[in-house]
Amino acid sequence: MGKIKVLVVDHSAVMRKFLSDVLMSAMDIEVIATALDLSFARKKIKMLSPDVVTLDVNIPGEDYEAFLHELIADNPVPVVVISSHSSRETARAAGIMGSGAVDFILKPSYGEISTKEALMTFSGELHEKIRAAAQSRGAMSLRPVLSPRPAAVQPEGQSSSMVIAVGASTGGVEVLFSILTALPDTLPGIVIVQHMPVEFTGPFAERVNRFSRLRVAEAKDGDRVMDGTAFIAPGNLHVRIGRDMKGFFIILDDSAPVGVGRFKPSVDVLFNSAAAVAGSHAMGIILTGMGADGAKGLLAMKEAGAVTIAQDRKSSAVFGMPMKAIEFGAATMVKSIEGIVEYLTSLAG
Repeated sequence: MGKIKVLVVDHSAVMRKFLSDVLMSAMDIEVIATALDLSFARKKIKMLSPDVVTLDVNIPGEDYEAFLHELIADNPVPVVVISSHSSRETARAAGIMGSGAVDFILKPSYGEISTKEALMTFSGELHEKIRAAAQSRGAMSLRPVLSPRPAAVQPEGQSSSMVIAVGASTGGVEVLFSILTALPDTLPGIVIVQHMPVEFTGPFAERVNRFSRLRVAEAKDGDRVMDGTAFIAPGNLHVRIGRDMKGFFIILDDSAPVGVGRFKPSVDVLFNSAAAVAGSHAMGIILTGMGADGAKGLLAMKEAGAVTIAQDRKSSAVFGMPMKAIEFGAATMVKSIEGIVEYLTSLAG
């Protein structure tokens, strides 16, 4: 197999050079071109057919959402969005979540670039995301592009008699957006772990909430799991399910990262807690992502009597996490994105 061909799109010449050097330090990645804006990017995508595009969100006056929708419709290519830590850029990145990007990564500050440890961490994470994005290309055209619609009025729900636990990683932002914006507001409560930088989880929840009939929010310690609600685990905190006389609630956990991938939040942590406290009153769903986080936890849920679902290969951007769950015998069902939505809708009261 040849090298992964990458197009780097960034307004800054310094950052284009930096990102190109970082990417080319991996033996299996090749930067075939760079572009300073989306007009140049469109031309080079058509001319060169890159395997992956890295997209800076600090280019003034650009319509990123239209650009991503255009890529999905005309020339599906995985996009990894790169943002600085500034609130303006993370807000802009949040504004295009659900528009076609496979993954998101925070670029180091200019001070961090000169720090060996920070540079190694960023390089390793970027290489991993590029490789995972390249694997996702076959699923790009399967992702639905949703038209924006205002959220309905969201009344206070009642305490859920069951909890739906969901885990996702690479490609999960798009899948979660598609699923959560298609569900009715009478569904039992949902708790989600999506591997995502801490700066993005809150804005992502806010964006989905604007398009969904569900009440979607970043989880807080002690939140009650109510019908018609969906909680997204904050970045860098595990989320567990607790249970008392009133029903299910959220427990945030600042313990150590879990597994080979050093995940925090970890899907396994969420699933294992759901198995322990909810048993057959839970459902587990594992979506697209690289690695094995969630596979053992989904098996624990199945053994505790929960219904368990794995996303199918065809609709997964990266089939790693669902595949591991299926190999472990953890999934009672394997479904496409559309099949998951249909099944969940059937549970609505």
